[in-house]
Amino acid sequence: MDKAFKDQNEISVKDIDVKNVEDYIMVILGSVKGNDNNAFYTIKRNNPMNQILKEEKYSMPDYGYVKKGE
Repeated sequence: MDKAFKDQNEISVKDIDVKNVEDYIMVILGSVKGNDNNAFYTIKRNNPMNQILKEEKYSMPDYGYVKKGE
């Protein structure tokens, strides 16, 4: 997630590059870790019913990620 955030305080799943199955798995793991108290970010569930399609084959919920303390 560090790589996805770059210098931003808030990102959307739409902003994350997903080119292959490894990238897709990292987004899933990042979403799970966002619920961890030790993570540097939290998950913002924008519209989970709205599915984002990446590379025509990876579907994921419309989540946002926000750095803690921002």
